[in-house]
Amino acid sequence: MAKNQFTLLQTGKLCPFKSNEWEEYKKKWNCPDPEFYHCIPDQYNQPGEICIKPNWASKNYCPIFNTAASDIDLIPCDLQYGACSDTDYRSNKVYLYPGCLNKSSVIERTSTLPEGPQLKSDSLPVIMIPVVVAIVLLLVCAVICFLWRRKGCGRSASQKDEEIPMLNKSEIGYEFYRLVKYLEAGLFVDTEAYKEAVGKLEIHGCMTLIGPPGSGKTMTAIKLAIRKHRQKESSGKIVTFHFCKCLNDVHSLEIESEKPYVILDDFLEQYRYYPSKLSEDKKEFDEIFNKFIKPGLVRIIFTVQKQTWVKFLMKDLHPELFGSNVLVDLMEKDLTPKEMKRKKERMLRGHLGISHVSITVKKSEENLNPSNATIICENTIRKIASGLKADPAFSVPVVIDLMCANRYFLKNHSHIISDTFKTTLKIHVKKWMESNEEEDKKSFCIVLFAALCGGRISLDDFYSHTKGKIYTNVCKKFSMQKIMKNQIETMMKENVRISGFLYQVENSDMYMLYHDSLLDSFLVYACEDEDFFIENVNIEYLIKRCKLSTELTIKYIAEKTGLLDAYPGNAFELKKYELVVERIHEEMKCGYSLPYWEKHIYMTHSIFRGRWNAKVSNPKCAISETKKGDTHSDVQQKCTTYSSINLDTEGVKHAEYWLKPENDDQVLT
Repeated sequence: MAKNQFTLLQTGKLCPFKSNEWEEYKKKWNCPDPEFYHCIPDQYNQPGEICIKPNWASKNYCPIFNTAASDIDLIPCDLQYGACSDTDYRSNKVYLYPGCLNKSSVIERTSTLPEGPQLKSDSLPVIMIPVVVAIVLLLVCAVICFLWRRKGCGRSASQKDEEIPMLNKSEIGYEFYRLVKYLEAGLFVDTEAYKEAVGKLEIHGCMTLIGPPGSGKTMTAIKLAIRKHRQKESSGKIVTFHFCKCLNDVHSLEIESEKPYVILDDFLEQYRYYPSKLSEDKKEFDEIFNKFIKPGLVRIIFTVQKQTWVKFLMKDLHPELFGSNVLVDLMEKDLTPKEMKRKKERMLRGHLGISHVSITVKKSEENLNPSNATIICENTIRKIASGLKADPAFSVPVVIDLMCANRYFLKNHSHIISDTFKTTLKIHVKKWMESNEEEDKKSFCIVLFAALCGGRISLDDFYSHTKGKIYTNVCKKFSMQKIMKNQIETMMKENVRISGFLYQVENSDMYMLYHDSLLDSFLVYACEDEDFFIENVNIEYLIKRCKLSTELTIKYIAEKTGLLDAYPGNAFELKKYELVVERIHEEMKCGYSLPYWEKHIYMTHSIFRGRWNAKVSNPKCAISETKKGDTHSDVQQKCTTYSSINLDTEGVKHAEYWLKPENDDQVLT
C-alpha cells in the first residue's frame, strides 16, 4: 500500500482525537518521515490516512485532503462539532481539534440533543425513493462542479473562503496598489514557501523573503501581513501594517495596535550604494530586535533580492534577524517540470482574466494583434506555460504580467520563448524608437519621459517647472512637438503602446511603469546617448540605480568590499564621470541633500573621487576638459588645485599614479 496515496479507513473506524491514539496510528502507518503522517477527512468527509508534508492551517480552519487536487486543503471549522483552533497550527496536529475530524461521529459521542423518532427501513414510501435518488444526484453534481471551478481558477478553498480585506490605500504607497488588486482578484497561490513563511513569522516575529526580481516577494509579504489585517480582533484592537524604507522608521511608529506588521521592501538595496553603512548599522539592528521584536511589539517582514543577499552575507551580521531559521527562499527548486508548468498556466490564466483577455478552445486566436488582442486559445496558453523561462533580468511572473498587459508581447510569445523576454523587449524598443509614425513618436516620448522620471509621472508633470523641462528635452531629442495638455490625458488612456508599459494608479492621475526591471532595461535600450541620459534622468535614479563603468570599478569593489559586483545586473553603466560629477554637484547646489555622500560607492573609486574633490575645492576647474592622454602638466594647467587633491589612500594604485609630479611624463588613463 502506497503511503503517499490517500487511503480510506475501514468502515466504522475513526481518526483519533487523543495524542496517544494518534501516535499508535502514526506508528502503524509508518511514514518515512513520522511528521508527514495525517489522518484527516477528504472533501466528502470520509476519513483516511496519508503521508504528506504538513501545511499551516489558519485558526478556525480544518485541513482536509482534496483528492481532486491531490493536496491538503482548508475548510472553515464549525464549533457545533467540537473544539476549533484559536491560533494557526500545523495540519499534522489536527487531532487536537475534534471540530475538524469525523463530524458525524463527534455528534454521536458528544451531542446532548434528544433523539428523534427513528424511521424503519420499510416506513419510507416507495414513491419517495426516486425523489431521494434525484436529490443525491443533484448534490453530487454540485460538488463536482464546485471542485472543477476551484481547480480551474487555481484557488484553493482556503483562499476562496478567506476574505481578502479591503485595505486603506493611505497605508501603502502607489507602487503597491497593483499588488493589492492582484491579491483581491485571487491571483496569489499558496506555495510551500508561503506556508513555511507563515510558521516562521508566527514563531520568530520576523522573517526575510529572498528571491530574484519579480518572484513575488512583495506580494507574499503583503499577503502575510493582511492575514491578521481584520477589522477587529478578539482584543478589540485593529491589526495594522506599515511600509518602511529603513529600520530607523520603526522607531517613529505609534504602536497602538495588536502586534502591527512592518514590511521593509527591498531592504538591502539601500546598502548597494552605501556598503560601509551596513556594518555601522549593526547597533541599530540590535536595538530594533531587542526593543520591538523580542518583546513581540511588532512583526517585521524583510524582502531582499537574492543576488544582493548572497553578496552581503547577512546571516553573519545578525543571526536573530537574518539567520537561516527566519529565511524563506521563494525559488521553488523542488517542483517537477509538470508542477512548474501547471503553476505557470494557472498564473497565466489569472493575469489574462484581469486583463480582459478571453480564452477560447478554438485552434487559433482571433483578433490577436498589437492593437486589439481579446481572445487567446487553450493551445497557446499551454505552449507559453511549457516554454516560458526566466532570464537574469525578468522572472517568469514578471514576464507573464507584462505579456498580459502588453498586446505586442502577447502576440510575439513565440519570440519570447525562443529568444527570451529581454531580447524581445530590446527589439521592440529599438523599432518603436526609430519609427517615423507620428503616433509612435508621441507615445515613445511619453514612456521615455516616465522612465527618466523614475518610472512614475502624473498628468501635471508634463508641464511642471521641474519635470516639464525633461519632457521638453525628450521631445527635442526625438524631433517631436510637445503634445497639448488636454491631448495627453486622452493618449494616456487610449494609446495601446503607452498602456502596454504604463498603468494608471487607481483613483488618481498617476501613471507608473509595470515593473522596476522594465524601467532599468527600457532606459538602457532607449538612451543610447549617455550625455542626454545623465543630464535628464531623475537624480535619485542616477545615484541609486546606475553603475560606474565595470572595467574601472570591478577591481576596487572586489578588493575592498568583497563583492564581485555590487550593482544590479541590468543597471545603466556610466562611463563619463565628469558629467556625473557636474550633474550631482549642480543638484546639491540647488538644495538636493545627500547625507551619506562621502560613503557612497561612487566615492570609493579613486578616479571619481578625485574629480569630485577637484570640483568641490575649485568649482571653476575645467574638469570636463581633462581627458585621456593628458599629462600631469596638462592637468595642472586646466585645474590649478588638482595637484592638492586628497585622494582615497585605499583606492586603486594606478588611479594616483599619474597625479604624482615624478610621473610627469605619464598620461591620464
